[in-house]
Amino acid sequence: MSTSVELLLSSLVGRERGCVVLATALPWAQRRALQESLRERERALPLVILTADQHVLDAAAILSRGLAALISAASSSADLREAIEHSRLELDRRLARARARARWASLTTREREVCQLLARGMIDKQVAAELGTTRSTVQLQRARAFAKMGVSSAVEMSRAIPVDGDGPKR
Repeated sequence: MSTSVELLLSSLVGRERGCVVLATALPWAQRRALQESLRERERALPLVILTADQHVLDAAAILSRGLAALISAASSSADLREAIEHSRLELDRRLARARARARWASLTTREREVCQLLARGMIDKQVAAELGTTRSTVQLQRARAFAKMGVSSAVEMSRAIPVDGDGPKR
């Protein structure tokens, strides 16, 4: 990678908000390497590339790897603002998903089982029968899980469970 790309990557500490707007004549291979490096970070910043290059196939390959936007260098400032706003919204969604996964990971195995069954529409009594435990134990596990997940109802819980990984088995 070029020195400027390495300098950019080394300056990122992981707490930044916003996006990287790349307005440079970097070769596509280096742009892809930068994108991959950004994507590998836990809190990856979205990447917007300004280019006069019209290699549609390369652009499609980069977009499929999660590029926030690829806009022409001749685009208006409104197009650039729109791309940056889109990338901000995408970053917010990614951070929300990461927080949901972290909250889900904080639950015990039994709390996850209780939440999954509640998300499928079971009531406490049915969950207790399914898990071979008492209703009061399920209520305790449910209360702990709700507190950890920051929710107050089974409906909120079903929405808060991450779909990827070991989310609800619906």
